Amino acid sequence: MGLPGVLRSNEVAATMLGVLLGGILSWLVALQGTNSQAEQNRDAIAAQKEQTRLAIEAQTAQADRENRAAVYGDFLTAAQKWADKREQQIFCNCIPPLELFDVYSDLRLKDLNVGIFGTDGARAASQDVVRAIPDTWLNNPNGGKVDSSKKLDLHTYAQAVSEFIHVMCAELPPEPNRRCSS
Repeated sequence: MGLPGVLRSNEVAATMLGVLLGGILSWLVALQGTNSQAEQNRDAIAAQKEQTRLAIEAQTAQADRENRAAVYGDFLTAAQKWADKREQQIFCNCIPPLELFDVYSDLRLKDLNVGIFGTDGARAASQDVVRAIPDTWLNNPNGGKVDSSKKLDLHTYAQAVSEFIHVMCAELPPEPNRRCSS
C-alpha cells in the first residue's frame, strides 16, 4: 500500500512542478511582451523628440530669417535716406546739420546691425552700399560732412544696392530661390 501513496505523492509533485514551470513560462512570455512594449515606447519617445527638435530648428530658422529681413530692410531704407539727404544738401544746402547727422547716424547704426545680425555676405554687401555713397565713415574721414564736390555715382550705388538685394534674396527665403542665383 505504500507504493500507491508514493505514486500519488509523485503525481502531486509533478503537477506542482508543471504548474510552477507553466507559471515561470507565462511570466517569461509576459516579461518579453513588457520589454517589447517598453522598446516600442522608447522608440516612440525618440521619434517624438526628433520631431520636436526639427520643429524647433525650423522655428528658429524662420525667426532668424525674419530678424535678418527686418535688419536688412532697415539698412536699405537708411542708405537710401542718406543718399537722398546728401544729394538734397548738395543741391540746396538747406538741411539743418542736426538732421543730416541724425540720418547719417541712423545709416551707421543700421550698417552695424547688418554686421551683428547678418551673414558675412550681407555684411560685405552692406559695406559696398555704404562705400558707394560719398561722405560716409568708410570713405570720408570727416564723418559724414557733405563735400559738394563729390557726386553720388548712381550706377555704382544701384549696383551695390542690387548686390545687397541679391544677398537678401539668397538668404531670406526658407527654400533656395532660383531667381537669386542669376
